[in-house]
Amino acid sequence: TYLEKKEFEKALDEYDEVLKAYPKSIYSDYAQYQSGVTLLDLNRPDAAALSFQSLIVHYPQSHYMDKAMYGLGTALMRKNRHTDALTHFKKLLSQFPESALREKTYLQAGNCHFQLSEFQEAIAIYKDIHARSAQSDVGSLAKYQLGWCYFKSGKEKEGLAEFEDYLKKYPDSDLAADVYYTLGDYFYNRGQYVPAREAFQQIPAKFSAHSKADDARFWIAQTYDREGDSAAALEELKKLADQFPASEWAPKGLLKVAESLVLQGKSDEAKVELVKIVNGPTLEPYQTLAKKKLAEILQSQGHLKEAGLYYNEVLKKVEGVDACEILSQLADVYESQGQRDEAASALIQLSDICPETVFAERALMRAAKLYEDLRQPKNALAVYEKIAASSSNQAALAKEKVEKLKASL
Repeated sequence: TYLEKKEFEKALDEYDEVLKAYPKSIYSDYAQYQSGVTLLDLNRPDAAALSFQSLIVHYPQSHYMDKAMYGLGTALMRKNRHTDALTHFKKLLSQFPESALREKTYLQAGNCHFQLSEFQEAIAIYKDIHARSAQSDVGSLAKYQLGWCYFKSGKEKEGLAEFEDYLKKYPDSDLAADVYYTLGDYFYNRGQYVPAREAFQQIPAKFSAHSKADDARFWIAQTYDREGDSAAALEELKKLADQFPASEWAPKGLLKVAESLVLQGKSDEAKVELVKIVNGPTLEPYQTLAKKKLAEILQSQGHLKEAGLYYNEVLKKVEGVDACEILSQLADVYESQGQRDEAASALIQLSDICPETVFAERALMRAAKLYEDLRQPKNALAVYEKIAASSSNQAALAKEKVEKLKASL
């Protein structure tokens, strides 16, 4: 069926056709109900609420009445109308005490109280559910929510106890990773780095596919860093990049590793880490940052041609002051290679991008001097005239240069 294939729009069209063509069919209430479910799947809670309400009003004897009421409450929750949702959940519990949805409905009622910051009411419901159905999915969820209730109501000690008990009872549940992350975050923010690390470590070790596994690995590194153990922190950042290469934390971590290696005089090792970013699945701005760092290392090592290539790559991605910085570094590379013409061009480009700044003044004076060294007096004169006509601190000196060059010409 379309629903099984997750072709929700096509499924919705089919249900609409049934309702239009056969409004009094024995299947029409089913079509109305499934229409609401499909609209929820499409994240259209307003339309879903109308669909469920239509079933409740037009098919009062429907076997789907309790499901429609549950769907209506769910749609209202999605719209943040928790008071209205709570009313419908209570009505369902009252009218259909034997419904298969009873426990889920009761849990949702507790969730409405939670969202309304009515924590005592929520706690009573969650405790009741867990006492009756501890081994069910609903019971597990109630236990999890109970921990959050205590935290949100300022009872951190009770919240910690509930979460620790949750991990004992449901160590392999889908929510266990979230609990470990919550505990890690709690301890980290209070400077308790050992218990924070122990909690975070459980996530990549036991739940490597979890959405927060890479985050946890990053925070493990941070706990070591806060304790002053830089070597362990950097090792964790390497593990992060190896285990989760597509994570947004991976390039951040590798950049930090590279910076540390450079400070230790291990520039070649730093280049290896930076190349991982450049050649990996990394998004901007990290590739550009890595290329810039690579260029700087190569320049310091005297690999000027390669440095120039990376600087030019970076220049395609940056603008403003950042572009001026790269052009200045590129000019240094060109000049060191004896390419003074290219160096002068880079410096003039710098002055165009950052006019009327100290960077522009220095760049133009340097460009003019390069043209003089190249015995290109006309180019030098043009640059000096530009400086002389400005409000630069170098204007007076530039005027002297203009006079001398004109005399020589």
